[in-house]
Amino acid sequence: MSIVQAGDPVLRQKTAYYDGQLGDDLLQRLIGRMRETMEQIQGPVGLAAPQVGLPLRLVVPATPAEFADRLTERGQQPVPFTVLVNSSYEAAGEQRAGSFEGCLSVDGWQAIVTRPEKIKLTREDERGQRLVEECAGLGARIVP
Repeated sequence: MSIVQAGDPVLRQKTAYYDGQLGDDLLQRLIGRMRETMEQIQGPVGLAAPQVGLPLRLVVPATPAEFADRLTERGQQPVPFTVLVNSSYEAAGEQRAGSFEGCLSVDGWQAIVTRPEKIKLTREDERGQRLVEECAGLGARIVP
């Protein structure tokens, strides 16, 4: 899949709430292609549907395998491949942390971004099941 770059109108468009527009089979194929795209690029920790040209509330975060050991050594939990549909979050506590972040849709740029150290995540999975989870550390950075 091609990654949409900054300046493309889809990146400024409000994302649509996903309520079955693609059907189960097409949604599964889209999720699979997004995962393949992340693995081919090597390095990203997530991909959102707008980044591949679809203004839907769908994100697939994951810690790349090559980073998992280093994270574990630093006391961080790797984030397994996860499907976030219609997700939202709120800070769970006052602590915040800053770290360098990049974006596939803004190729070549990084900035220090401050985010909550812990979040309460509300989402649906690819089957429409509603889940509420707490994420900390790297998970709190890449899941939203």
